[in-house]
Amino acid sequence: MQLNRRNHRPPTLAASPAAPQAIESLESRVLLAGNGLVGQYYNNSDFTAYVVSRTDGTVNFDWKNGSPADSIGADTFSIRWTGKVRASYSQTYTFYTRGDDGARLWVDGKLIINNWTAHAHTENSGTIALVAGRDYDIKLEYFEQGGGALISLSWSSASQTKQIIPQTNLFTATPPPTTLAAGRDAFAGFGGESYTSQSGLVN
Repeated sequence: MQLNRRNHRPPTLAASPAAPQAIESLESRVLLAGNGLVGQYYNNSDFTAYVVSRTDGTVNFDWKNGSPADSIGADTFSIRWTGKVRASYSQTYTFYTRGDDGARLWVDGKLIINNWTAHAHTENSGTIALVAGRDYDIKLEYFEQGGGALISLSWSSASQTKQIIPQTNLFTATPPPTTLAAGRDAFAGFGGESYTSQSGLVN
């Protein structure tokens, strides 16, 4: 007996539409590896009346005549941000703080900005040589004495246009694989937008 093989076709498999989405999702997680800096918030100007910690994706806040949280007074509060910063280029970087009132900044253990005085809106800067892809310790301290309250942290280099240091270059410690979700304690951000935090994480 002979078999008729002319009409025999191997089964075909339908392409799965989920594959490109999975790849895109993975790429997004890699791009968003930076999760920001840990901010410790105090209800006085000398870092002794601790209130709460949270993770801030960037440092770019203008509370005007308000405060970061209901549990913190509008005047005489302080904040300390710590973590790692990753350079994108092997160049000398200029770091900038824009603050009202005092600010001081350490990068790689070196104090490069120090304007620890009560003053109106002022920009200060300092320079340091960094290597691309390397993570450096960073600490920013800020205090508010009275009146308006704002603080931001920027950088620039020969290849880097001046900008607020983005979340992708800031890490709370060892760079995590993905960003993390958060809880529900309201904070006020730049321009009045709200942030939420719980257990040191921010949404």
